[in-house]
Amino acid sequence: MCPANDSTRSKKVMDECFFLSNMVPQNQQNNGGIWARLESTANSYAQKFGDVTIITGPIFDKPLPDGATQASSIGDDNVAIPTWLYKIVIRKDSSGSYSVLAFEVPNQEVKPISDAQLKKYLVSVRQIEADTQLNFLNALPKTVQDKIEVKAASDLWTASSP
Repeated sequence: MCPANDSTRSKKVMDECFFLSNMVPQNQQNNGGIWARLESTANSYAQKFGDVTIITGPIFDKPLPDGATQASSIGDDNVAIPTWLYKIVIRKDSSGSYSVLAFEVPNQEVKPISDAQLKKYLVSVRQIEADTQLNFLNALPKTVQDKIEVKAASDLWTASSP
């Protein structure tokens, strides 16, 4: 789910961005709305803080927040439709400390499109791990994982954040 705007370094990378393995069915208003805002926010972190690591993907079968239902698949091949999408942004500061922002956003239209709205979708990495049955950040020492994965961030990063 690497955005095309992040794939401009070569024609090959741009072409690979459009492989089906880099896509999931996504609500159009979500993709052009709150998800686009989140992608832009993640890009701004890379510009402000240097290298950041971004992990993103789908969550299936988690109920939508308003109880809305959606088709579980589309097309002749029954491509699964995620109910939520996640994004984890990790950075290491100059002292070697890690910090993380983790988001789960419903795969539906979300309004308003704002930082205040994004903050409502901050979760812990452990929440995403529970919802996906995946283990993130497992290359980090267990003590570091336990420190940065258990709590949801209380706010978005700013240029002066640690």
